[in-house]
Amino acid sequence: MQRIITSLIISLMTISSMIGQCYPDRHNTSPDTKWLSCTATQSPNPTRGVSHWLQLELEEYKALGNIYLWNIADPDHLNDGSSTLAIDISVDGEVWTEVTNLTLEIGQDDGIYEGEEVGNLNGVTAKYVLITSLTNHGGSCHGLSELKIETVDFPCADDELLIADDPIKPGVYAADIRLQSNGVVDSEVYLFGEDEVILLPGFMSNAGAILKVDNHPCN
Repeated sequence: MQRIITSLIISLMTISSMIGQCYPDRHNTSPDTKWLSCTATQSPNPTRGVSHWLQLELEEYKALGNIYLWNIADPDHLNDGSSTLAIDISVDGEVWTEVTNLTLEIGQDDGIYEGEEVGNLNGVTAKYVLITSLTNHGGSCHGLSELKIETVDFPCADDELLIADDPIKPGVYAADIRLQSNGVVDSEVYLFGEDEVILLPGFMSNAGAILKVDNHPCN
C-alpha cells in the first residue's frame, strides 16, 4: 500500500487512532499507527522502479531541515520496519534528485519509543519528498510508524541575485526584486524574480534540461 500525503509533518495512522501519541516525541505500539507496504509498486521516481515508497506533496516550496523517524513499534511487525531508506526530492513531481540515504534501528515495542533524529537536509528546497524503503529488518513488508521533517517557508536569497554557475545546481532560486543569470542549465532549475528575471548573454539551457522562469513572490 502506497500513500501520497499533502503534509510534511505527519503521523502514519488512521483517523480513528489520532490519539496514539500520548507524550512528546513518543509513539505507541498500536498495530493501527503505522505505514506498512507489503506489495511493491511502481515508484513516482522511475529510477526507483518497483519498490516500497511513500510520497509527500507540499502545498508550496519549502526549505527542508532535520529528519526524525520512528520505526514500526507494533510487536508483531518489528522486523517489517525499514532499516535503510533513500530520500529523493523534486520541485515538480517528475524529475527527482537523491539527497540522502539513511539507516534506521529496529523499532521498540515498549510504548514509549521516541524514534531517532537521523539526518538533516540542510535547507534544500522541494515541493515533493519521496521516501523509499530499500531494506527492512527481515520481515515480509516495509514500513514506518511516524516521520517528521522540519520545514521553513522558502525565502528569497536577497533583493538582487545573480546566478552564474556552469552548470547551475538543481533547485529553486529566487530574488525579492530581480534575478539575473548567465549560467548554464543542465538539470532542473527554477528561476524566480518577484519583479523580473533577466537572462543575460551567455545564459544557456542544454537539451534535456528543465527550466522554469517566472515572477514568484517570496515568503
